[in-house]
Amino acid sequence: MRMLVMFAVVRAADGEWQVVYKKPTRAQYKQFRSRINNETLAPDATEQLARQLVVYPSPEAFDALLEEWPGIPEASSKALLRLT
Repeated sequence: MRMLVMFAVVRAADGEWQVVYKKPTRAQYKQFRSRINNETLAPDATEQLARQLVVYPSPEAFDALLEEWPGIPEASSKALLRLT
């Protein structure tokens, strides 16, 4: 049996940042769906999923990127959903 690993690469239009995400597990996706459908948790649902799935840069570097460009998770949302 072959296992297919999927990744999504998201780059800023100006090339200022690049992020690589892995495909979510079933549990990660279910947790995301639960958060996105909860009025209180929804504002952070995409960022939480992005943090779980980021493989490049490192989690620490990703946090630093979010300080400068806080909209990265939303900019990545279509790519993240294509992985599900």
